Amino acid sequence: MKFVLVFLALAAGSAALATPCAYYPRKSKQLGCASNGYLMRFGYRYCAKFLREEREYTPAGQRFMQAIRPCLIQNLEVRSNIDCRNVKALAERTHVRCYLQNGFCQLPEADKVRLFVSVWPEIFDPGFNAVIGQIQRACDGH
Repeated sequence: MKFVLVFLALAAGSAALATPCAYYPRKSKQLGCASNGYLMRFGYRYCAKFLREEREYTPAGQRFMQAIRPCLIQNLEVRSNIDCRNVKALAERTHVRCYLQNGFCQLPEADKVRLFVSVWPEIFDPGFNAVIGQIQRACDGH
């Protein structure tokens, strides 16, 4: 019984690695990026966080979260010119496109607030603020 509990605890801790979130450490390693680079510090961190928090969103928010992960990953993966220096800028542009294409503007306000609270630590990053601004302006235009 003790073995089963230890196994379950280990499996739960590594759940994010068995998901689409595993893309980020794999891509970071492939590109030779630092362990504290954008792919790990932002991409993997928030992918895993949103995966853990997904059930706290409304059904519309859950569908958005399930659509946004593959969109972000696929848009980075098709880039032939991606490297450790430009991945942040490429990913930021990808976020705007994926958020808008997957219905962020139509999400219930509670989901938008929950998402914003989750990424609050990034608020002082100029690139992050630019992304938020672009998404907000596009939503205001709807």
